[in-house]
Amino acid sequence: MSAGFRSAFALVLLVALCAQLAIGDVGASAAATTPAVAAAPAAPSAATAPPPPELGLVRWGRDVDTALARARAESRHVLVLFDEVPGCATCVGFGQSALSHLLLVEAIETEFIPVAIYNNVPGQDAAILARFDEPAWNNPVVRFLDADGRDIVPRREGVWTAHALAMRIAQALHAAGRRAPDYLVLAAEETAEAARETATFGMSCYWDGEVCLGALDGVLATRTGTIDGHEVVEVEFDAEARSYAEIVRAAIDAGCAEIAYARDAAQEAVARRIVGDRARRAAAPAGDAPEPDRKFYLRADPLRWAPLTPLQAARANAALARGRDPLVTLSPRQRALAARVTEAVARDPDALAGLSSPERVESLPGYELALCARLDALSASRASRLDRRRAPR
Repeated sequence: MSAGFRSAFALVLLVALCAQLAIGDVGASAAATTPAVAAAPAAPSAATAPPPPELGLVRWGRDVDTALARARAESRHVLVLFDEVPGCATCVGFGQSALSHLLLVEAIETEFIPVAIYNNVPGQDAAILARFDEPAWNNPVVRFLDADGRDIVPRREGVWTAHALAMRIAQALHAAGRRAPDYLVLAAEETAEAARETATFGMSCYWDGEVCLGALDGVLATRTGTIDGHEVVEVEFDAEARSYAEIVRAAIDAGCAEIAYARDAAQEAVARRIVGDRARRAAAPAGDAPEPDRKFYLRADPLRWAPLTPLQAARANAALARGRDPLVTLSPRQRALAARVTEAVARDPDALAGLSSPERVESLPGYELALCARLDALSASRASRLDRRRAPR
């Protein structure tokens, strides 16, 4: 994302957050003035029980006061999830979507000290619930606390999607005087629910077309394909950031496309006003390009094995083709994993054979586990070989 577009998007993000505060937030609780109670018991370890689906993939603490003490010592803030465990479909859905999104998990774990409190069990959880004036048997509520237990943004219900959570995290960071990391801004842009539209463009080479279109501000994902034997690139874009007309103009002005394939009469009318006879009505969606022709430049780089979201993949493919840094949209954890991948492939080009980064965001965590397991096995095997070489004979 260009600096200008990022600044504009950040401004839109901040305006949206302020609007949320104006129309939906309820007052912050007086948590800091209530007496402390004993900490909740620790959650079961991963060795004895899998994490509840309501909690997603975040590594939660279960002790509010320990988290607050850490926050004071480390000058950090605490993110508390009040949730029903086991819970209803809303609770499970929130855990399996927003709390399992690769980038949001990293933001929660690295920008805050995360704690989970069950709102439907007796004992210490119930005491913490009363302390923070939270209702029992409620849908998920995420609150952001300073080291004294005070809300840094007003309490809000209904934050149950990846986009809403990304916006809420960015709002809390802003309120705390901290800058939202670029990968979180990207996640907020990419997870917007209601503004996605699709545009399709024809060109002589869809390798280069995907590079050009993937670098355009507002484009969220790219896909190479064919229509009537002609090479095309289909893009998903954020219609709130850029209209279909703006995307068509940007694509033509940047030399990304020769033809604008309209999906319906409305798109056709807009495209004809801009490109005239180069606008055509597509009778059907584009067919898939052969796998080697998808994200061609990314596929030729070790970064192809990194777990990237569709927007990150589009940006990385464009950067690699243009000789630029493909890591700029990645989070710190993704960069570290990409370094391990690059090292493994440099040692053995076939080291990661059989693995392929999925295109669906919800499949990325499982793929990341498989990738890390392969890399760990390779490291263990290499260490074993080195030990055998060093052993006296």
